[in-house]
Amino acid sequence: MTNMNTPNLNLGSCTLRLPEIEDAANIVAYQVRNRAHFKSFEPVRPDFYFTESFWKVEATNVNRGFHAGQYMRFFLFDESERTVGSTSFLLFTYGNAQSCVLAYNLDYECWGRGIMYSALQIAIQFVFDTFKIRRIQANYIPENGRSGRLLERLGFEKEGLAKEYLEIDGQWRDHVLTSKLNPLRSLPS
Repeated sequence: MTNMNTPNLNLGSCTLRLPEIEDAANIVAYQVRNRAHFKSFEPVRPDFYFTESFWKVEATNVNRGFHAGQYMRFFLFDESERTVGSTSFLLFTYGNAQSCVLAYNLDYECWGRGIMYSALQIAIQFVFDTFKIRRIQANYIPENGRSGRLLERLGFEKEGLAKEYLEIDGQWRDHVLTSKLNPLRSLPS
């Protein structure tokens, strides 16, 4: 995967792309602006997570991981290049599994505008086409109905409930398990 071009996926009013070192301050501002909002949906973040030095290193790591075909983390930038969200495809497994796990977040100021729906439509297709992934899994806390509805609109199907699946905000939380199959790779061979 090392010869892969670095993509910029255009959504009209926003762009999905890999982070660059120069984006560090912008990403920190996004994380700080949404810290309280994300608290109920994400693991406890250490203080260094909210620093430019962390995000400069992370930008380099994300680009390496992408070009190695290990994972993909795109940030969503509006027309003014302000960070307003991110999509991550993690735990890429090839061979007999051909799968990954999706995670995402969106600036609380952008909720209800269809931005994440559009971003995930494009990002999911990109992952299916580029990495030849057969299955994407996405999980959400049962109380997060908004995320559940988004995944359903995107064609994810519920598969079950994982008890105490992830530690979120310092507590082990149950998660609804969902997945979406790549329609072009789901046909019998």
